Amino acid sequence: MDEGKEFEGYLNAEYRHIAEAHFRTIEAISSFFRYYLLIMSLPITLLALAIGISSQSDKVLEAIFSLGPLLSAVLFVISMVGFGMLLYIINLRMYFALPHAT
Repeated sequence: MDEGKEFEGYLNAEYRHIAEAHFRTIEAISSFFRYYLLIMSLPITLLALAIGISSQSDKVLEAIFSLGPLLSAVLFVISMVGFGMLLYIINLRMYFALPHAT
């Protein structure tokens, strides 16, 4: 009988470890998704903030348009980082959603 209780204790401990790992994984995916949303919304938010705060919104818009190539490069890099994070999140979700051999 002692062997049965020992095995049951082992199974309970394994279940707790697996459950904890599952919840940590869900937390990590949620965290990455929050950062993804932040990166994707940052450029338009900064643009709206710069135009909204300024009392000379025409001059701000003119200055932004004069930064053409530089602004395009920065926005392109931000979008590539965001796209990379999206692919990473999809990969995490697919990895943990599909059954796989260990």
